[in-house]
Amino acid sequence: INFSYRAKQLKLVDSILSHKVFKECLEKSLSKGKIIDRTSIIDNMKANNLYHVNSDDTFYRRASTIASWINWILGLCS
Repeated sequence: INFSYRAKQLKLVDSILSHKVFKECLEKSLSKGKIIDRTSIIDNMKANNLYHVNSDDTFYRRASTIASWINWILGLCS
């Protein structure tokens, strides 16, 4: 990977982790040694009143997205 591509990836990680829900979910995943389950992610989103979402279906879809981004970030470390 060339330096500019890596720098862009790290900038994207920085931007993602500037959001409290992503940061907290990543920290919890790191402490558990694996990505936390969707229920824990949804609980975190609800606790942080994520964009005033009220539908459980929307919470589940967004939890899936958060889990995917966390997986991608962790993959950058390997």
